[in-house]
Amino acid sequence: MNRKQTFRVLNRRSKIRTIINENGGKFFTVKFHKKDGSIRKMNCRTGVKKFLKGGDLSYSPEDKPNLRVVYDLAAKGYRTINLDKVFYIKSGGVPSVVFLTEGLEQSLTAMNSTQKVINYVRDLTRGK
Repeated sequence: MNRKQTFRVLNRRSKIRTIINENGGKFFTVKFHKKDGSIRKMNCRTGVKKFLKGGDLSYSPEDKPNLRVVYDLAAKGYRTINLDKVFYIKSGGVPSVVFLTEGLEQSLTAMNSTQKVINYVRDLTRGK
């Protein structure tokens, strides 16, 4: 990654972290590329302590600032989100935000018309 790409990723990560932190533990929806490349949509929230069992994280949060632990409502368990792979986030007072990730950029580059790109992004934000 060159300097410009690194800055874009860090800037996107800080914006996503800010949206999550300002949400105050309320529900939010996030879409991201999983490690295997598939897309995942998750309804989740931060600050859930009810289901903790006393275990520790296998990593130090200070060492991995790109990871965020959330409570997934559908799976009824804790999950870790890689903030660098998030391309869509929607929370209570904040409108839907779409970020350009490498996976999303590759999909958009493969399309050859502006209307296809617009429809693709619209479908992503609607949950299709």
